[in-house]
Amino acid sequence: MAGQHVAFRITVKSIKERRLPPLDDELAKQVGRGATFEELRQEVHDELQEAAHQSDEQRFENDVLKALDERMEAEVPEALIDREVSRRIRELETRLQEQGVKMERYLQYTNTSLDVLKAEQRPQAVQKVRLELALETVAEREGVTVSDVEVDEAVNNALAEEDHAGHRHGDLRTADPVRAYFRHQLLMRKTIDYLSSVAAPESSATIEPPSEAKELESAGKAAPGGERRARQKKGR
Repeated sequence: MAGQHVAFRITVKSIKERRLPPLDDELAKQVGRGATFEELRQEVHDELQEAAHQSDEQRFENDVLKALDERMEAEVPEALIDREVSRRIRELETRLQEQGVKMERYLQYTNTSLDVLKAEQRPQAVQKVRLELALETVAEREGVTVSDVEVDEAVNNALAEEDHAGHRHGDLRTADPVRAYFRHQLLMRKTIDYLSSVAAPESSATIEPPSEAKELESAGKAAPGGERRARQKKGR
């Protein structure tokens, strides 16, 4: 039918116009966010303000951590980098298993190998280990600590949801590796909060992180499993 004229007949059965509901008390009741429109307006305003505040805090925190990372000059222990790469691979494998996919199948589908996958994870692993070593040293210098009560609360909160689902984790609550993991995560969080509290937005670039290799090695040993891996590295 190329080059020919075609006639179409269209029947319009209805015309609809989208109309927004009036901004009144009835709307607030319908959405279930207040008894009056003013209450709805205030709630939405507060949510937007809180979201903007959190966004500003996150940007500032990222600036502080970037300044800390940029001033770190010491070499990161290879043992800690390898451990972080392995952790990332295990995490990926766990996510794949939850979707019913085996690692071997994933590697075939993506046309890659385990060695290539590890190499791709290495830059992020190096950055994470560098930052954690610096934070651990700052925590030691400034006396930032995590109490057993804080660890108990973190473990209980993390396992509470699965307990409600019928999965009992009583043994995990007292397992040393589990408690060490949560203690480490809490220490990182508290140290970041400390740095953010003492740094002004205009002076975040003046934060002086540790640069001595010996101090960073000590920080690496303080991390869960760090001392044992450091000895293994020296043995090699």
